[in-house]
Amino acid sequence: MIESITEAERDELFEKLTDPVWRLHNLYRIISKRGQEIPFVPTAEQASLIHAIYVLKQKRHAILKARQMGFSTLIELIILDATYFGENLQASIIDRSQLDASEKLKSKCKLAFDKLGPLGERLVEDSSKVMKFSNGSSINAGKNARGGTNQLLHISEWGPIAHEDPMRSEEIKTGALPTAENGIVIVETTFKGGKGGHLYDLLKGAMETPEKHRTAKDFRFWFFPWYLDKGYTLKGDPAAVPGVIRDYLDKQEKELGVKFTEGQKLWYAKTSAEQGIFMFREYPTTAEEAFRAPVDGAIYGDIISTLRAKGRIIPFEWDRSLPVFSSWDFGWDDS
Repeated sequence: MIESITEAERDELFEKLTDPVWRLHNLYRIISKRGQEIPFVPTAEQASLIHAIYVLKQKRHAILKARQMGFSTLIELIILDATYFGENLQASIIDRSQLDASEKLKSKCKLAFDKLGPLGERLVEDSSKVMKFSNGSSINAGKNARGGTNQLLHISEWGPIAHEDPMRSEEIKTGALPTAENGIVIVETTFKGGKGGHLYDLLKGAMETPEKHRTAKDFRFWFFPWYLDKGYTLKGDPAAVPGVIRDYLDKQEKELGVKFTEGQKLWYAKTSAEQGIFMFREYPTTAEEAFRAPVDGAIYGDIISTLRAKGRIIPFEWDRSLPVFSSWDFGWDDS
């Protein structure tokens, strides 16, 4: 407790409290994947985003990732930190549903706020849709964010939104993004829907824009594959990893310059068996995998994914100035 420390220690603490990087590394508590309340300690990947925002002053970020890597937790803490320690700031959290957005507000922002102790600010409004502080700042949570000016905007799971609800995806593009014209915008999502749509265009632009051509309106692309999460490993017999999975991971090791442990290989094999054709979408090893993952109802999606894993679908170059014709024989009355 602050009351029990010396005056010198208190002065040192208050000096540290002026630094958002220090606060995000030391001040907050979260609920872990195992349901335990623990101090928030950023992973190396999370710390790199903190550095980009607060040290490099980069404001627009597009994060493509595997599931459950803790980035929504970090982003909500960034939002809480900025609004709690700032004045008259507005932040918004957009998610697939009101329930999802409200859950982020409650289980991440509100929980971390409740554990802060007597640092000064208090809540003057607290509901499933908004947290308002006595300093005039607020955090809103919902499906859209048209209106007002956001100094911080978190768009979560734009990939599924763009695929399942193109009209709302358009509302995010034309309604939400302009509210944060000069603010920090973080798009954090898994991918869904193939190479097209608002999100794909945004990610493609972020990936392809040369650094020397970037402006304050350009997004920076981040990709965080499954193997960066140290929790994605299993104990067990390495012999349980099927040959096709081992061949696939061996190929990825050579191309990416990484080394998977036997525990990671076993985890990937078991998770791939659970996820089936959606493994590339939910737990991609490369960004390109996420983009080419089959969508729900894809014809022969499982077969195509298996062929890709075996390396039997090979990229090739062609003359893009000429038309390309493709012929298929799906059979007749033989299903």
